[in-house]
Amino acid sequence: MDEQEIRQKLTRIIVDELRVKESEVTDNARLYEDLGADSIDYVTIIDDVEKTFGFTIHDDEAFDQEVFAHGKSLNIVGNLIELVKERLN
Repeated sequence: MDEQEIRQKLTRIIVDELRVKESEVTDNARLYEDLGADSIDYVTIIDDVEKTFGFTIHDDEAFDQEVFAHGKSLNIVGNLIELVKERLN
């Protein structure tokens, strides 16, 4: 699966869950701050990513506060894309 297909699928997951415009789902967009996600939305998005792409995202990857503080958070769309690319290769 190429990056464009990954991006399209992730965008669809986020648009469907958060009811935002596709144009708002950019690499730098933050699910909470920019796209209006709450904690339930975030968990649902992580779950949908796991189901769509066929791998597990461990809790320490998804919820580690230290990771959030250093900008590698899965709260950022571009980081989700990178994670999927890594796991599928």
